[in-house]
Amino acid sequence: MSLPIIVLDDDIDFDNIELEEEEEQQAEAGYTYKLSTERIQNNIDDLESVKQAVKKILMTPQFEHEIYSFDYGIDLESLLGKEPEELTISLKRMIREALLYDDRVISIDNFEIGFSEDECLCEFTVSTIYGEYQESLEVSL
Repeated sequence: MSLPIIVLDDDIDFDNIELEEEEEQQAEAGYTYKLSTERIQNNIDDLESVKQAVKKILMTPQFEHEIYSFDYGIDLESLLGKEPEELTISLKRMIREALLYDDRVISIDNFEIGFSEDECLCEFTVSTIYGEYQESLEVSL
């Protein structure tokens, strides 16, 4: 928005100057999470909270939601059309980058990647400050 330029002159009556009214701005819709009330579990332990965070990161498309930074989530759509060898390398890199976003995750190792006709199943070990566990990700090709 630019402000009007006013040249000061001794003959100007400042009490009678009419400024253009600004257009009324509508409030934007707020963004938040839609919570599932089917199963609410209070007091999950540290490892369970990391598991939940990892699932959420892997389920969130990168660059798609304004409420997340560009570092959050995973861009699985960019894998479409890639050959299995290139897809394997890219998928490992993407999973590591996405999950290491969480400071509680130390490393992601022991990848096992299998292909079927229209799907890729990736299983891996997530090492956290609370321990290790196995995670998996299915990617539609």
